[in-house]
Amino acid sequence: MMFNFWFLLTLGLAFILQGCATLPKEFREIPVKKEITLSQVLSSPEIYKNSQVLWGGKIVNCLNKDDITLLEIVQFPLDLEGKPKADTTSEGRFLVETPQFLDCAIYTPGKLITVAGVFKDLRDGKIGEKS
Repeated sequence: MMFNFWFLLTLGLAFILQGCATLPKEFREIPVKKEITLSQVLSSPEIYKNSQVLWGGKIVNCLNKDDITLLEIVQFPLDLEGKPKADTTSEGRFLVETPQFLDCAIYTPGKLITVAGVFKDLRDGKIGEKS
């Protein structure tokens, strides 16, 4: 049996925040549902399908394909400024897919990131050799 831990966010635009002092204007102007948590989506994915979300965490992996970039992120709750609180408990991992090229030399493992996008679906996956 595979664990459901992959969440796919498709970003219409790459709304990505790193190290900003206040929530950027781009995040304030998009209709995200900040109250939708990763654990809620895991429990009831069909309810939240196509919902705008604002999530953050720590990059685990970056992969460039022909027409997309994928970021695997360990989720952490956001503070009031929209920054991931990496010293708290994670609800799991999610996968971000964007048509925009993101340089994996910049989006490196360990970097904190905040993303806004549309929740699309749940995927089965592995973390290392663990399924």
